[in-house]
Parts: sequence; C-alpha cells; structure tokens
Amino acid sequence: MGSSSRNLYARIGEGQSTSRPPLFDGTNYSYWKERMRIYIRSTNFQLWLVIKNGEEIPMKKVGETTVPKTEDEFDAEDIKKVENYAKAINMLYCAVNPDDYRKISCCTTAKEMWDKLEVTYEGTDQVREAKIDFLTQEYEMFRMKEGEKIDDMFDRFSKIINDLHALKKTYTNKDLVRKILRSLTPEWRSKADAIYESIGVSNVTIDGLRGNLKTYESTILTPSLDEQKKKGIALKATKEPVEEASSDDDNEFGLVIKKFHKFMKKEFERKGRKHDGPPKCYGCGEIGHIKPRSGASGKSKAKSRAPVTNPEDRIDYGDGTYLWFDSEEEHTRFLTFFSKRVVAPSRIIPERYPELQGYDDLDAQLHQSGLWPFVSRARKEINPALIRAFYSNLRREDDVLCSLVKSTPIELTVERLGRIAGLPFQGDDVSHYGGEDWVLNNEGLILNELGITELKRHASGRPTIHSARPEGRLVLYIVTRIIKPRKHGHTIMHSEDLKLIHAIMHSAPINWAKFVMINMTIAASTEHDHLLPYPFLVMDILERFKVTTTVGPLTKATKIWTITKPNLPQAVGQRRGCHAALPLPLAKPNPRPGPTSPPSPTHSTSSTSRLTGWGATLNGSTWLFNAKDTR
Repeated sequence: MGSSSRNLYARIGEGQSTSRPPLFDGTNYSYWKERMRIYIRSTNFQLWLVIKNGEEIPMKKVGETTVPKTEDEFDAEDIKKVENYAKAINMLYCAVNPDDYRKISCCTTAKEMWDKLEVTYEGTDQVREAKIDFLTQEYEMFRMKEGEKIDDMFDRFSKIINDLHALKKTYTNKDLVRKILRSLTPEWRSKADAIYESIGVSNVTIDGLRGNLKTYESTILTPSLDEQKKKGIALKATKEPVEEASSDDDNEFGLVIKKFHKFMKKEFERKGRKHDGPPKCYGCGEIGHIKPRSGASGKSKAKSRAPVTNPEDRIDYGDGTYLWFDSEEEHTRFLTFFSKRVVAPSRIIPERYPELQGYDDLDAQLHQSGLWPFVSRARKEINPALIRAFYSNLRREDDVLCSLVKSTPIELTVERLGRIAGLPFQGDDVSHYGGEDWVLNNEGLILNELGITELKRHASGRPTIHSARPEGRLVLYIVTRIIKPRKHGHTIMHSEDLKLIHAIMHSAPINWAKFVMINMTIAASTEHDHLLPYPFLVMDILERFKVTTTVGPLTKATKIWTITKPNLPQAVGQRRGCHAALPLPLAKPNPRPGPTSPPSPTHSTSSTSRLTGWGATLNGSTWLFNAKDTR
C-alpha cells in the first residue's frame, strides 16, 4: 500500500516556498519578475514601494539650507525607513544567482538594482518597443493550425498575450475574444457565427470562450470529424461489389469519378500546351515549377495553398503569371468595381527637402506631428493589380481593417496600421478637431498663416491657395496628394483641408493612423468611383503579410513621384526675384527654347486633364510640385 501511494504521488512536485523569494537563475526573466513582484507585495508592501519609488534620505534643516542627517541623528521614524531600505536590498540579493549579483552589487539602492535587472533582461525603451512590435506582429498573424486542439491553440495565444502584458502592452477582453473567433479554422466557422449572433463578443470572457469552444470540440466537432474519417476509410477498403448501393454512396462515387476526370483533363491540357521555355510559378515568380509545387518557405499552410484552378477565377497578366481569387464572388466584385479603378498617383517628399529649401518651420512641424515617415516613404515600384485586389476585399469591423489578397488574410488594427505606416496611432480624431464651427470661425487665421495676401475664391465659395507662400503651397500639396489624395481641385481648400493644414502647422496630437484607416475604408466603397489611396502603404502591408508583390505588371518609379526643382523656363509675366507667383498649370516642357504661354487656369482643376500641376517662382527658379498625373 505504501509503495503504491508513493508511486501515486511520485510525479507531483513541491510548491514554491512562501517564506523565501523566488530565485532568478538567469532565464525567463519576465516570469521571475512577476513572481518576485507579488512575493514582495505580499510580504511587506512598504518594501515594494521602496523598490518602485526609491529611497528618501533623512534630512535636517541647518539655517536656511537642508542637509542629510548622520546615522547618529536618525530618529525612530528614520531608522524604520532605513531598515526597510536595507531589507529591500537584502531581498533582491537573496533572489538572484551569483552572476546577477555581480551585475547589481555596485548599485546603492533597491530601485537601482531592480532597474538594472530590467534593462539587462528587457532592454531599454527602444528595445522594448522592438519587442512589442515583434509580439504585436505575432498577435496579428496568429491563426489556428489545421487539426489543432483548442487547448493547444489557447496555450500558444496565452504566451503571446502574457509576453505583451509583461511589456505593459494589453488588449481588452473584447479584442481578445474577437481575435480568437477570427483565427479559427473553417470547420469552426458555424460555431463562431453562432457566438457572434447569440452572445456577442462583449458578453463573453476569454476564459468563458475557451470553455464554450472546448465543449463544442468534445461533443460535436471531434465526433463529427471521426465519423467522416471512418466513412472515408470504409470507402477505400471496400473491394467486393454490391448489388445495391445507397444514394449517398452513389453521390460519393460520382464525385470521385468527376474529380478524376477533371484532374485527367487538366493533366492532358497541361501536357498538350506548347511552351517556349520552362514553366513559371505565378506564386513566387521563379522559373522551373508551378504554384501548387512551389516550395516557398516562411508561409503557413493557409497562405501557401494552391489557388483556385478554374481559369475563369483568375486574371492572366500575359507574362505567364496570374492574379487569382478564392471565390467567384470575390472575382466578380473585383472585375465589376475595382479592375479599372484608378490608383492614386504616388507622391514623395524627398529626404531633407523642407530643410534644404529653408522651410524650417514646416520641417519641424512634419517631424513633431509624426507625419514625416509617412510623407517621405519611397519605393522603386508598385503593383496596381494587387493594390486593387486589396481594396476590392477590404472591409472594416470596428477599428480593424480586414482584407484577403491571393489567399492571404490581412487584419490591421489602428496600432498595427500605424506601426507599418510610421504614423501616430493615438491622439484626437480629425473629425472632432476644433469643434463644429471651428473652420468657420478660424478660416481667416489659417489663410493668414499660409501667407495668403490676395484671397481668391473658387466658384463654390471655397478659398484657393493663390498668392500663398511656397511653403504654404507645399502643405496643401501634402494634404491633397499624400495624406488624403483626390482626383482634382488641388488648389482649392475644403473645410477638412483647412483643419488638416492647421493640425499640421501646429503639430496637433492627431491619430493619423485612424484617419488613414477611415480613408481606406471610404475608398473601398462601391457606391462611388474613389481613387485608391496610399499605394506605398498598401505595398508595405502586403509585404508585411508575406504576399508576393513582384509578380505581374509593375509600375516603376518615375521622377514625377518626387518633388524636384527642374530647370524649367520662367513663365511669361513672371519676374526674377518675385517672392511667390500665382499657381499656374505647367505645360510639358517644349524641347525648343522660347516662351510658352500657360493654358487657361480652368485646366488645372479638370478631372480629364493630364496636366494637374502647379508651380511657384522663388528667386528666379520655377518649382514644380506636380507636373503630371500618371494613371
């Protein structure tokens, strides 16, 4: 009996001591740090305050100055404080191994020791941000694996959440529940929909969701899958013919025959085709294999699965590669609403451009507002077809963008989008900036800050950028070409333009990532033929989610993408030394020397005109802000 009792408890380990601090062995610092924090708080909360806030040296007043007390001058209260300081130091010494003891032995206070360990094992603020970025990406890319158990999935998910929590990055229960439901594999879809409709993500905890899914897994899903496996095995093992077969067997057998004929037909067609060279993979772009046999690494099963093979559900680029779709509905939506949609022309503010041109205020404003990384991002090429596919499948659920490109699911929170775009993801909403009548009451102030001396209004009554300083013109250019691109009317200032200009010039704390998210959602609407904005950002998003972007027709970078200072002839009527000239549409430079008369000003705002640029003359040189709108 004794032997069996010992065997019964042989695998049950001892719990940790409540009278000794947990020992740090140099590994798994985040685990030790949390255990140590709880141990100190439960033993003596005052010691935790000493470690957290630091020590207070007992002081005395001598004349008009305050000086530290000597040990002989300590009163009872001072002695109690100093004892706590020593206890805190001793507790940390007892909790670390000899190697870490040497790292903190030079520290004089418990707070210095605690901070030293944090920096050593968690890094500086910059390192923490990098870790948060990495873990956030893991969180965003999290998916349930094929055939994975609920417990195993939650274990993987909990590790990511706990690591983020240790770095002071947390998610609400609602966000966690929504993330789990979105991450489930297709066989769970009916259950996820039922939870959405009957309970809702706001009325269930993450632990309650786990129990709910486990119950469904053990009582319904697993038995159902086991039954399907048995049925498949029985079908394979049947060797003797039967006189009568059930309708189910007929359907299954017919399906097998149909798939076999379909496969043989494709094999025959594939062998019958004539090629001038080896096959080209339309997944990775390499020569020598096709997409279903591509060995591209670093992709999950969901991402690397073969595309829809029906030729009707793909678009041939004409170079042996394709853009494919996961469903007929997806394909139809793309062809109907997005295949001909205009991608907003790419625009870039070159590195150090405002600084080199003497726009010191604007240079500081763009950096302080957090917009500089976004307006100066550059690429060598874009893939318009993939950008259109991204917007074709784009939808917004609360503050999460979802899309699907080449079988790859994409999910973007405001924070995730902000980190990819290099934009602030916290701050005020632009729509609430200044209040309802703010523009009406402050229009004159904004126009004055832009340096507009002779106000000219458009037929709509809106103010125009005429007579503004070049620096002010550049601000409007950034707003209407990069931050919120539009087709025409780039010299006219709408109410929202005035808000955005003021927010930039005053470095207001705006949630620019959310502003971009809203504009992307608007652009994805099928009710209006909007420009598809932010081509560089979309390409960065696709690459972050491991979508191959180098396959298919690419649009290469041109000089028009970047603001430059070309040596153009002066416009007629402009004199050397003028501070700023009225914006004039710039015609394509004539190869022959001689003055060129500018076209009518109405051409500058025409949606059909290919010449949508405007310029300004400063110190005898013509500045070209946008000379051609490439489609």
